[in-house]
Amino acid sequence: MHRGAIITNMRITATALYPRALIRRSRSPTLYACCLQGSFRLSHSVPPTLPDQQPNSSSSSNHSKLLLTETIHSRKRTFNLTEGAGAKLSYKWLDPTIPSSTSTQHLTTSKQTSASRKLIATAESLLPHALQSWFRQTFLPIGFPDSVHPVYTKVHLFQFAETFLWSTVTVLCSQTMLESLGIASPAATGGAVAIQWVLKDQFGELGKLIFINRFAKSLDSHPKTWKFIGEISSLSGALLQLCTVLNPASFLLFASLGYTMRSIHFSIYNSTHMTFTRNFALQGNVGDIVAKDDSQQTVAHLLGLLTGITLLTVSHNPMFLFSVFFVIGPLHYLATIAFLNATQFEVLSSTKMLLLSDAYVRRDRRILQYREIEREGNTVWFGEWIQAGWSGVKVSKIGGSVNSLFKEVDAVGVSLDVLRNENYLISYRKGKFGATFHQDATSTDVIQSILHITKLNQVLSENSGDIVATDPNNFKRALAQTLEWTRAELPQFMQGLEANKWLMDSVFWGDEGNRCHWERDGKGLTK
Repeated sequence: MHRGAIITNMRITATALYPRALIRRSRSPTLYACCLQGSFRLSHSVPPTLPDQQPNSSSSSNHSKLLLTETIHSRKRTFNLTEGAGAKLSYKWLDPTIPSSTSTQHLTTSKQTSASRKLIATAESLLPHALQSWFRQTFLPIGFPDSVHPVYTKVHLFQFAETFLWSTVTVLCSQTMLESLGIASPAATGGAVAIQWVLKDQFGELGKLIFINRFAKSLDSHPKTWKFIGEISSLSGALLQLCTVLNPASFLLFASLGYTMRSIHFSIYNSTHMTFTRNFALQGNVGDIVAKDDSQQTVAHLLGLLTGITLLTVSHNPMFLFSVFFVIGPLHYLATIAFLNATQFEVLSSTKMLLLSDAYVRRDRRILQYREIEREGNTVWFGEWIQAGWSGVKVSKIGGSVNSLFKEVDAVGVSLDVLRNENYLISYRKGKFGATFHQDATSTDVIQSILHITKLNQVLSENSGDIVATDPNNFKRALAQTLEWTRAELPQFMQGLEANKWLMDSVFWGDEGNRCHWERDGKGLTK
């Protein structure tokens, strides 16, 4: 069935809605707005107690003294505004090591935060006193280190090294390409040089468009994987650009391929960088972190350019340039690996949801933490893909189109009979499960669908033989029974995820924008 097609007898409409959309949680507890430390946030906690609800005790007089609290560079101070008329405004610093109250969504490691403080203190001690404030305001997010993720410092040190090395290689590549154009032929001057230089950019942009069209849907769900691929693409493109000096007659071929691969790197960086940034912002300070990140990258870039120019003053010989590249290239690769291993994402993806649901179903309601998933070794490629030999549920597609998941009308009818009042349908073909979503689906529905699939897989695997092939009604009964179980367990599962610092506002997967609509006519189980 193509997008937009309608199966009238089932009253189901498949549409292509919300391309690249992030499904956000809507079935959450009542949200209360709080204004803390200069940023506006939404809290899932209970609302603050009103003044007239305060207990009648002597403590109310002490409470009235704390009328104003201010946060300055992660340190809190309280002002006493209850002194008599004409009294000077006074304040008292609170413990600066107390974690920010807006960091409850992340697991703050005091050891990492302390190390960050010591490192920055050491760096500031090397600067004149007049420059220390400038350094902090230019390169560090406001409230650092409490306003950012505990791994922020480590990750950005590796990113600094990565950018420095990349900028150095860029200078070498530009030099070799210019040299190859100068010796390609006696006619390769003036307009001919300009035309070839422009054409290599145009071919590179075309290759970037093809890449975006094919792979953009998975950039949000697998940012670490694509970050790694992007850096490898950048290094490979640089090598191709260096090769122009070996065969100047093929300048356009090598330069275009090299620029294509480096353009792909730029696209991947721009797409995934915001995902990394959002993860670091614990206080909604995304804009501040982006600005300070840009400052850090600028310094690394300038140092890289300076190093590259210095190396060119040593020699222009191609063998020397290739030798430098094969020293810097592996260092760039190692910096990228260290960067990705240091980064910690508590956001939910389809891969993490399958692992979390499997542990909950098969291990007596256990909820894994981020590092536990890493230690168990069921993932590859920086924890974003499940190993082929994993013994858990096999999934063909989460959020797939109806025609890709269901091949028979009866199969759609069975799923609709049971799940009509849910925001997802489950398919089962050749030992693999799939899910497609209603246009009203939220992140909670995505979580419920994967938990449901995991429990259904357990029930079906406990029966000998293929009960679906022998009698489709068996699958329908199993689907209904596991739906009841899922509805009963979902609140506890969600509470466990939140208690273990998993962020449930969004669930990421290779979203192609497939959404469905079906009528809620009261058939089947009701909520």
